[in-house]
Amino acid sequence: MLRLSLLLLLCALLGIAQPSHAELDNNLLDRLTDVSRSAVRVQAWSEMKTLSDDEKRDLALGLIAKLASQDHFVRQNSLQALGMMNLVDDNIINALYKATRDADPGVSRAASVALAVLGQPGEIVIKALASELEPGKQPEDLKRYRAAADLKLIAMSPRHISIKEAIPALMAALSGDPAPIVRSQAAATLGFAAAKEALPTLEAAAKDNDTNVRHLSEWAIAQIQKSKN
Repeated sequence: MLRLSLLLLLCALLGIAQPSHAELDNNLLDRLTDVSRSAVRVQAWSEMKTLSDDEKRDLALGLIAKLASQDHFVRQNSLQALGMMNLVDDNIINALYKATRDADPGVSRAASVALAVLGQPGEIVIKALASELEPGKQPEDLKRYRAAADLKLIAMSPRHISIKEAIPALMAALSGDPAPIVRSQAAATLGFAAAKEALPTLEAAAKDNDTNVRHLSEWAIAQIQKSKN
């Protein structure tokens, strides 16, 4: 941050046009699409939110270009970033809709979630994700986990999108899913959604035999109580 401030001051003293955030941090695009470190991507999302709308549009062009990558994880991460950019722009929306037809199911799903994060049209996606939380419909633990994680992304949207249609399914997953990774993700999502009706379920889950489920349930309870004040 100090180095950035000194650079901007030097530009001002010399009468040089100040570079944009995207020019100052030309590896932001790579960090947004990093395929091995989720913490790096989350940090990059935070940095992305500080950009102006024009800078976001420039960055979006780079992310849209990444949708041509042969690596389906790069495409998925590009779509996540486009959703978390919180910018409803024709180029972005068109790219997201096009990506919903991607041959890779993970990529097409990421596009649908990104559209929901931007409120375009979220209810359909939210209901579909909620249905995937049912062990009877989705026997694979990892896929139920991803459904809960995708709902969490939508609940985290800066547009404050309601996921109320999914709250009953998340509560059921927290109280009865056999996989701890699904229960823990459900707890976190209920916290981000500030689901007051889930407090009794979360209080019971705070006694779960899995450490992560207990901790995330306690965190979610604190988040919900904070939102009530």
